[in-house]
Amino acid sequence: FRYREELHQSTDFGTVVEHGHDVAGDEERTAVSLIDWRQVEEGVIHTRDCPFGEEAGDEVALLVYRSNLLGADLRLTNYGGGNTSCKAPAKDPLTGDTVEVMWVKGSGGDLGSMQRSGLAALYVERLRSLKKVYRGLEFEDEMVELFNHCIYDLASKAPSIDTPLHVFLPFKHIDHLHPDAAIAIAAAKDGKRITEELFGGTVGWVGWQRPGFDL
Repeated sequence: FRYREELHQSTDFGTVVEHGHDVAGDEERTAVSLIDWRQVEEGVIHTRDCPFGEEAGDEVALLVYRSNLLGADLRLTNYGGGNTSCKAPAKDPLTGDTVEVMWVKGSGGDLGSMQRSGLAALYVERLRSLKKVYRGLEFEDEMVELFNHCIYDLASKAPSIDTPLHVFLPFKHIDHLHPDAAIAIAAAKDGKRITEELFGGTVGWVGWQRPGFDL
């Protein structure tokens, strides 16, 4: 299905470079996906329209819903499935205050079959404060261990190494995927040049490096 340009320009939705611009699908999946993304983008989709929640405005239910839609097409998610996230207000169980929490797909697992229990929930402010103690590329592993100090939901799955990618980008909803089409370009000998020719500057090129805080 097609990711519309407006989605890339929205202040609430973010897409990572690995997203494909156009991905062919069967007619039924194409039609459903276009409707779902349009409704999400315009803020009118409700959890009553999906099987994962009953209250309208349940951002986590919508995250699971769209993750399953994306994960159902292996041309979009490839092996390993990528990861998705949303940021939304929640009540702090210790203070009763409203805080910003990020729900992100836990380490491992499969987008197509993921349930709410497959997410990690973390305090956004605590995650962003970790940049104060970041010591550089050689210490990426210790940053992953510090994610545990940012857990909001104690029943969370282990946070992904891609957690910094999701928390530092300014978008409320982020889908980080591994579509075949994008991998073919990224793995090509002249991948950077091909990217520039195909997308004319609308898609950036970042040289490979291990996921983590520096990236």
